[in-house]
Amino acid sequence: MRPPDAFLIVAEDVHAGVGVAVGGQSLDDVGAGLPRARLCFGPTRYVAPDFRSEGIAGRTAEVLFVEVRSGGYDRARLGTHGDNRPAQRLSEGRRLRPRGGETDDDVGERIVR
Repeated sequence: MRPPDAFLIVAEDVHAGVGVAVGGQSLDDVGAGLPRARLCFGPTRYVAPDFRSEGIAGRTAEVLFVEVRSGGYDRARLGTHGDNRPAQRLSEGRRLRPRGGETDDDVGERIVR
């Protein structure tokens, strides 16, 4: 059973997971603080290398947005690695606006918001 403020989306091909998206309630203080009103944080989206360029990321993103809307959120925060042009194009193609700013993730890789 999942917490009511989180969701997991899995794309499958036959009997193997090929893509995933995760989202949930955004929290202040980089996840250690209070919930941010109606803001979904969806940092994790992944497609297995053998299945990239098949539209799986786009389809999981569409399901993610349905979950965001049905979960009562009115905004979502997504980030991409600074050198991940396919993910950035996916966001641009869905008319997502950059919030601006960059930060390093927990392993020191640059994240663009």
